[in-house]
Amino acid sequence: MLSIKKSTQPFSLRPPSPYDYVIKVDSLRRFGNPGWGLFVRSDEINKTLYEETTARSIIVSTLGLYNRGKTFVTGKLSRKVLPQGYLVHTEGLSFVLPGGPTRFLLLDTAGLSQPVPPGDIEDRLATEAFIVDSVLDLSDVTLLVVNALTLEDQKIIQSIFTRMTQLSEAKGKSLFLWIIHNYRLKSIVDVEAKIQKDIILCGNATQEQSKGRVYFTTQIGQRLIHHLVLAEEGSEAGDKWNAPSFELLNDELDAEVSKTPLRTHSFFDSFVQFSRHAIPQYCDITGNNILRGENPPHLILENEDRPLTLHPNLVINHGIIVKSTSFEPKVDVFQTTSPGDVISLTISMDIPGIPDSDYKCSKDDDSDSFRLTSPHLNVTVDLVKQGSYNPLLEASGNRPNITCDPPACFYWRRERGGDEFSKFHVTLGDGERNWRIDEKKDVSWRYGVLQLTFLARPKRQAKS
Repeated sequence: MLSIKKSTQPFSLRPPSPYDYVIKVDSLRRFGNPGWGLFVRSDEINKTLYEETTARSIIVSTLGLYNRGKTFVTGKLSRKVLPQGYLVHTEGLSFVLPGGPTRFLLLDTAGLSQPVPPGDIEDRLATEAFIVDSVLDLSDVTLLVVNALTLEDQKIIQSIFTRMTQLSEAKGKSLFLWIIHNYRLKSIVDVEAKIQKDIILCGNATQEQSKGRVYFTTQIGQRLIHHLVLAEEGSEAGDKWNAPSFELLNDELDAEVSKTPLRTHSFFDSFVQFSRHAIPQYCDITGNNILRGENPPHLILENEDRPLTLHPNLVINHGIIVKSTSFEPKVDVFQTTSPGDVISLTISMDIPGIPDSDYKCSKDDDSDSFRLTSPHLNVTVDLVKQGSYNPLLEASGNRPNITCDPPACFYWRRERGGDEFSKFHVTLGDGERNWRIDEKKDVSWRYGVLQLTFLARPKRQAKS
């Protein structure tokens, strides 16, 4: 359940909206402060929004780059007039609840790759990745809207299909991907030429029919990607393609609803639970409890009084999915030489997601090895090359196999799938003498930054 918190933070969501409710996921950093604005169209929806309902329904989402026609598709499926156009952009996650002839919840999303001021680029990339991750995790059917196919579209299709395959296997249920080719062309000849190039040639698809309505399928292993064609509304091409394509899509979605068993479900609560475990993969946070604020309505992370800080080394796959397949912490090395050729060496290491904890430091008397151990992190510093040429220090780390709340706090460890998280080398001195690691000098571990300071001394030369 969500906690309730009173707030007077201002939000820029512009009511009234034809959507039933909107979660204004406009910035991951703003989730810390001032939060994400909420808009609910009516008191009746507000009363039922946070309650579980038992129904036979599915969640259908639309994704794609901005100004590709996602809202046009959502409006046709919901039979509602939704704001659309080059100067109108969907905000965050915008929902249309099942009602009338529509038996599925529709989720419209903010368009991907919208331009932002230079200082907001990293935040926008991470926010878009979070939106797509959340949509794919919560949806049964995903509609990806494209215009004339581009290489960037192909990369996005590949990324989304791969992610949906992983989710389908993990959840043990079928997830469906439809590519909506919204050509915005008026000529039948022009549309057919694009079909031949984009769908059949580049999409490796075959033509199918259902009750005389044409669609296309691409088979990848045992899974299918479906394709539908749209054209400029009101043109000769639009008259040929649009109505049959939407009729076919509605029939397929209704058939999927009929096959879905009754389930007790709160989409809003599911989104909150997903966010609790996903946000630590993107940002440094002190806790993952999410509050629902009032006056005005909003969602906000508890105990955060400032904008969130994004993790370093986030990898955005073609602007869509975060995949931290390897993790190299940001490392700074400070080296000073004291009288007697004693080197003071400080290794400063960013370790996002690792909570500060009690630790022990040890130094083996008979080896050049220095160790830090804690319940959450182990770090070892070794002199791995002791010859007179380029003596090297090697620092490596691993996370003990423990349970952590939230589980995603070790996001880079979990994604990588291995114990070792980093290994780097530091050259000691002038490369002319052998060295040994001496005693520990200082250790500092706060706010996700670990600093190890120790001394290194030249080894005494053996007498001949």
